[in-house]
Amino acid sequence: MKQEVFPICSPELLRSTRPLLSPSDLEWHTLIHFDPHFYDPDWPQWGKWLHAAAVSGIEVNAGPRFSSPNFTIQAVLQQQGVALAVSLMADELVSQKRLIRLFNVKYPGNYGYYSVMSDEKTEEPRVKAFWDWLVSEANGKQSVVI
Repeated sequence: MKQEVFPICSPELLRSTRPLLSPSDLEWHTLIHFDPHFYDPDWPQWGKWLHAAAVSGIEVNAGPRFSSPNFTIQAVLQQQGVALAVSLMADELVSQKRLIRLFNVKYPGNYGYYSVMSDEKTEEPRVKAFWDWLVSEANGKQSVVI
């Protein structure tokens, strides 16, 4: 299940004295980081996103770090800065206009959610039912059994 990656901020931050009109305007704002406990080289990072946006000169490692996506979102909602978000994490709040999706820059990473199961389990009723549910929840995205 592919996910889009994009910066988010609160509506109030967008209306601040330093508006976010282009990616280079991030220079004037705090970058908020979500650092999960696991290592994934494809996990969304500010350095990759800023490179894709052709922005340099911003310290990509500065700013608060959270190990929970909920804490990350709360920091953004409380106007503490701008965070990278994935669709699953932010789409509902964006549609409610509680968060603003910034800029139209494609994230260069191969970020997504993946599910794998062994061939031996594909016809086990419980596993098949769960797999079918998972695929339907992923909005009908194609599944591949390896």
